[in-house]
This record gives sequence, structure tokens and C-alpha cells, in this order.
Amino acid sequence: MLKRCVSLLVVVLFVLGLWRAWQTAQTVARVRQFQPMVEAALNKENSSLDSDLVLAIIYTETKGQGQDIMQASESLTGQVDSLASPQESVAHGVKTLNNYYLHSQESGVDEWTAVQAYNFGGAYIDYVAENGQKTSLDLARAYSRDVVAPSLGNSKGETYSYWTPISIFHGAELYRDGGNYFYANQVRLNLDVIRFFERFS
Repeated sequence: MLKRCVSLLVVVLFVLGLWRAWQTAQTVARVRQFQPMVEAALNKENSSLDSDLVLAIIYTETKGQGQDIMQASESLTGQVDSLASPQESVAHGVKTLNNYYLHSQESGVDEWTAVQAYNFGGAYIDYVAENGQKTSLDLARAYSRDVVAPSLGNSKGETYSYWTPISIFHGAELYRDGGNYFYANQVRLNLDVIRFFERFS
């Protein structure tokens, strides 16, 4: 009886794994369709950023759904989802990311600081430059708690649950109004996912 239950559990987990892999492959394919648009925007900015990195940000932000696929409208207009098309979103998102990347180079910090700044804002680059010149989860968490959250009214360090494959190993929570300090790690993971599934396309 126990062997049958274990066998059934293995089969169920296998089927769920296949279903999840199929879902992920579909999402990657949806995001990958924006590659020509991303490459055109990078060329316009004369940017040396990898198009796959931008696609990983799209995957992280919206999985390629909606109009503002890079969630770029808030930095442009101050309002969420105010951009009318993926083209506008990519154009502004790539410009913002490239500016952060150039700032990070000038400041002597790593590329992933620029990626985290896409979530936190450009001031994070200066913060990292003054605190070791390389972003880390601990540094991003401290910035979220001590800078971003208080600036938006959360002076008591209030948190809320946040479950992702990365966060479950690091407390599974974020600071209210503190941005996402897991952001660069999530983009890095999604970049690996995109490149993995590219092998089968």
C-alpha cells in the first residue's frame, strides 16, 4: 500500500512538473516575441546591454502581458500602466535601464546594481557605490528598509508576505512601500530560465 502511494505521488509530481515546464515555455515564448522591439530600442540608445537581460526584466515585470510590459510608466508619468503600447514601454524601459547602466559604470559598481535600481530608482547606485560597490541581497534589503520604505511613509519597518522561489529561503517578506529587494536576484533567475528554454526553440 505504501509503495502504491509513493508511486502515485511520484507520478503526480512528475505530471505537475511537466505542466509547470510547459507553462514556463509558453511564457518564455511570449516574452521572446518582443526581442526585435528590444533590440531596436537598444540600438537607438547605442546601448551595449544584452537583449536577453531586458527580456528577463519583461519576464519579471509582466511576463509579457498587457501594454506596459516593462512597467516603465510610473517613472515616466508617475502613474502605473499609463503607457499605451508595448513599444512605448520598451522604449522608455530600455532608456531608463541604459541610463542606470551607464551611471553604474561611471560609479564603479556592478551591472546587477543597475538592474536593482530599475526597481529602486537611480539613487540605489550611489548607495551601493558608497557601500562596497557590489549589490547584494543584504544591501538591497537594508536600502529597502532604511531608505525606500521610510521615504514612502513606512517608518516602522512593516512587512508583508512575499512568496517566490528565491524569497522562501530568505524570510518570504518585503517591506511595505519598500520596493522589491529580491528584484535583481529574480531577474537573474529569469535570465537563466529564458536562456535555458532558448535551447529548445
